[in-house]
Amino acid sequence: MTKGYALAFVLSLGFAAFYAVSRDLPSQYDFYFENEAYTATLQAQYESLVVEEQRLVERVDALERDPIEMEENIRHQKQLAKPGERLYRIEHGPAPSSQ
Repeated sequence: MTKGYALAFVLSLGFAAFYAVSRDLPSQYDFYFENEAYTATLQAQYESLVVEEQRLVERVDALERDPIEMEENIRHQKQLAKPGERLYRIEHGPAPSSQ
């Protein structure tokens, strides 16, 4: 009975080794870990891009509420400003009180 188990064990090991070699399992295993590392790198890049996108969306939203930026945008749309021209607004301070 012991010889039968030993023979079955050896045949199972032989079949497993043949299967691993014929399917090239070691290189597939290496390929899997390389892709896993690449996927982790892409995930980190994606997360940083999501943070950057959120920052830019907040900046655009802030620009849409800024009256100076709105005026500059209108001037450019109505061609009252040349391309690349910066517009500055100079506001007068409160009038000095007389004593």
